[in-house]
Amino acid sequence: MALYIVRHAKAVQGYPDELRELLPEGTAQAERVGRRLADAGVTVPRIHHSGLVRARQTAEILAGALGSGIEVEERAGMAPESEPRTIAAWLDAEERAAGNVMVVSHMPFVDRLVSLLLTGDDAANLVDYKLCAVAKLTPREGHGYRLSWLVTPRTASSG
Repeated sequence: MALYIVRHAKAVQGYPDELRELLPEGTAQAERVGRRLADAGVTVPRIHHSGLVRARQTAEILAGALGSGIEVEERAGMAPESEPRTIAAWLDAEERAAGNVMVVSHMPFVDRLVSLLLTGDDAANLVDYKLCAVAKLTPREGHGYRLSWLVTPRTASSG
């Protein structure tokens, strides 16, 4: 059982923020990371995203790389400035009930969520999340999580 917490790939700048699409470079990032995850044997039944276009596009590319039949679903509460405690509680229950879970969101939300899951402090600022980075968290004995690995587009390219 694992949680995969993903920051969206590189997107165009500008407004409105919720409509920003991936740049060709961002599409390539997500494809590269998706291939690396598939090669590592990552499996998830569905990928949840924030609902913003760049997160949805990243989730769709990752789902395509990981195999057929993966659902891509919007999940409220994962916007860039969202408070992470509600999603952390949902992820903990979902992960323990359904196995692996992947979410695609934004900074600072992903850093705050991972910090909360690892330390209980959403302000710990533990992960320097690059665009399209994926953190794999696995449950610790009892409660809480540990960081198993972090993949970035750069490390995904390094074989």
